[in-house]
Amino acid sequence: MKKLIATFSVLLLVPVLATASANMVSVSELRQQAENMGRWTQTYDTPNGEVSVDIPVIVPEVGTVPILRVSAVMGKDIAEEKGLLKSEEQGNGILYDDFDILSKLNVNVSDAATVFCANPEETNLAFFQVNLDEPLAKRLGSWDYSSDYYYPNEVNSETLFAEENDQPLSAASDALAVLLQNYYGKENEDYEVDYVEVRGRARKRAGRTKNDLGAYKKDYPKGTYFISFRQKIEGIPLYLEIGSKMLTTNQTHITQEVALKCQRVRGIETNMLEYMDETSFILDTTWMGEEKRIQEDVPLATLDEVIQALEKKIEEGYIRDIYALRLGYICYPDDISPDIYALYPAWICDCIYANSPREQIMENIVTDAFRENFRYEQIIVDAQTCDIQSGWIDRDEGLYHVEPIVWGEIQ
Repeated sequence: MKKLIATFSVLLLVPVLATASANMVSVSELRQQAENMGRWTQTYDTPNGEVSVDIPVIVPEVGTVPILRVSAVMGKDIAEEKGLLKSEEQGNGILYDDFDILSKLNVNVSDAATVFCANPEETNLAFFQVNLDEPLAKRLGSWDYSSDYYYPNEVNSETLFAEENDQPLSAASDALAVLLQNYYGKENEDYEVDYVEVRGRARKRAGRTKNDLGAYKKDYPKGTYFISFRQKIEGIPLYLEIGSKMLTTNQTHITQEVALKCQRVRGIETNMLEYMDETSFILDTTWMGEEKRIQEDVPLATLDEVIQALEKKIEEGYIRDIYALRLGYICYPDDISPDIYALYPAWICDCIYANSPREQIMENIVTDAFRENFRYEQIIVDAQTCDIQSGWIDRDEGLYHVEPIVWGEIQ
């Protein structure tokens, strides 16, 4: 009798799964849905009051969404391929001198940029850093700055200037393009800006908030541009590495092997350039190289289904505000090899996400910038199933992606 009940239950599920699959669309159709919507504009009643959403929905201009296997581009390999001169080993890292890059940036100095990367004999991290008289080093201690944040669609890079800086944001973008092309090659330099922070000149910290600033620092003559950016692979931004959601304590069930594999590419979501001018900047990158296509293209859930999944979290009281919704890739470990990862499509939603519907979120008295809110999070909405990943992952299996839905399975 139990077997009959179980069989009947499975049969009941089949039409639901078939209907869900039949509604799936190509990325071109999905982009058309986003263009037809224009903006997601809606006000919702929630247990914590009204939540108003008014944002564009961003879909990359690509014709397919492949599932990819990738590997990390190790910093030491880049330095050696460029023939850079090793200057010293420093702790777990290696320092190199790069004279050539300054000429490409039109810097008329005899100095060299400093390249820093991990020493693979000491630590297995994929980051690559380049700096010349970096701005941060000049404001260490009791110095701070005022700043404003922007999404790329909110600014004109030709007309946006940092304090006392005669170069606009576009100059920083041009320098970023030169740096990425130099170190990763023209075929791998593609990127998308996540957000821009326009920072003022360094000033004496005079109180507890970002606005409590005193005298200017004399040897810090102008403001800077902080560009947070994401590598694009096959035209699709790689936004996050799933290990950023990983919780490792003595109470969790994540093995050291999996934790270290995730840690190797943790810098995926912190790619950045801070740029004062061509004589003062720092670039931090973690880059991936494509190895193989697992699937040439996969179907995606409709935009309505994605928004419905988020609306449920809004109406339940978890999501308190939404700032951006963008389709991209998430990087997951792949068990085919210790060095291989896999990229799967997902929606990245920048939002304030509470631990519970009743949580009273503590105010950050230092700044009102939403990225500094104690509950700001980039939550992940699976682009095929619309399952939402928020909060922490505390076991190995949560860090691996299930097999993707493919076109042949749609009925």
